[in-house]
Amino acid sequence: MQKNLSFEATCIDITTEGFGVVKYEDFVIFVANLLPQEKALIKVVSVKKNYGYGIILKLIASHVQRVNPKCNIYNKCGSCTLQHCDYELQAQLKQQWAATLLSEFGNVEPLIKAEKTERYRNKIQVPFKDGQLGYYRSRSNDIIPFEDCLLQSALSNEILFFIRDYLLKNDLDIYFRHLMLRHNHDESSYLIILIVNKDISKKLNELCALLIAKYSIIKGIVLNINQRSDNVILGDKDIILYGIPYIEDELCKLTFRIGIHSFYQIHHQQCLKLYNCIAEVLKPQKDEILLDLYCGIGTIGLSMAHKVKELIGVEIIPEAIANARHNASLNKINNAQFYCDDITKNYDKYLNDVDIVVVDPPRKGLSNALIQELNNHDIKRLVYVSCNPHTLKRDLKLLQESYNIDRIIPCDMFPNTNHIECVVLLSKA
Repeated sequence: MQKNLSFEATCIDITTEGFGVVKYEDFVIFVANLLPQEKALIKVVSVKKNYGYGIILKLIASHVQRVNPKCNIYNKCGSCTLQHCDYELQAQLKQQWAATLLSEFGNVEPLIKAEKTERYRNKIQVPFKDGQLGYYRSRSNDIIPFEDCLLQSALSNEILFFIRDYLLKNDLDIYFRHLMLRHNHDESSYLIILIVNKDISKKLNELCALLIAKYSIIKGIVLNINQRSDNVILGDKDIILYGIPYIEDELCKLTFRIGIHSFYQIHHQQCLKLYNCIAEVLKPQKDEILLDLYCGIGTIGLSMAHKVKELIGVEIIPEAIANARHNASLNKINNAQFYCDDITKNYDKYLNDVDIVVVDPPRKGLSNALIQELNNHDIKRLVYVSCNPHTLKRDLKLLQESYNIDRIIPCDMFPNTNHIECVVLLSKA
């Protein structure tokens, strides 16, 4: 296979990353923005040992559900991967991907679809590099500037560009790594996080004053210092430049404090559906103790606290646990205890006396050691919430040692992207 080769081909499949699959003789080429059954003139732009990547030079035959992407940098930006097909096809593809990966464990139920497919993100983190504010090109570190990201609110985009223009005008962009915004579901509160490579707090007094004067919805502005050489976005040091380092949002008829480093689902409407689904499959009872692992600021556990005898939450991030404790107090929930701890060092402390467990780990999934402890302890029901069906599949194979897998429900938390959330109910075998 040669780079720059052009050939006509029909797409035979689509990967879980959203790439169309074509073959040249027996060599597999992955092509962005190409849908199954579509025919196109393809150009090979990258060749690996066993596969390559291509781009569409000309679309010869289109899928009936193909649409024109609204975003003007869609073919360059690597963030959205499914904006070229209508939402019904997006949902079909996600259902198909979930079934392909997880059907060996049982029936994969219908996808929980989203009504709101644009302007849904309540957290925005945008790279700022070489004077350019934008998202990364697919499979590269090149920044693609944007005029209007359709996953973000119009106000979020406006604030980002206001900050960008000020930094460029005053030659301050060289200190910046990312700009981050968080807002509540009705955009009445915003938190601005400026992520830099050194402390330049004294240089930002004017910017803060201008932001506060122009946008009354800003509740806090924080400088985060990150001098790491890897791709971790947030550093460990925060300097409050204005206001408070958190916002509050209403979810499941509760109020939650959300800090800079806290995890919080980015799609508010879908989060409501997700948490309702978790409660519906777990069926917590008044005489049961619920353990919420990777509890973050306590959203999942606290949303079900009124249904159980006691809630125990465990999380390794101190700020998140502080928020979780505040959230329990704020909502007058008296049967919840939250611990800042590493579960892997204290299995028996948390697993011995609980009845039901919810785990909502990062994309890397659960450790083998934790899975073994879950297998060894007497837990009636376990709900695994996963944002990565690949690591979920790996972990379910190990959990089958002691659990029956009763229900698998995919949920679309991220419309216009290839990402899928899944809820899996397991019961002790």
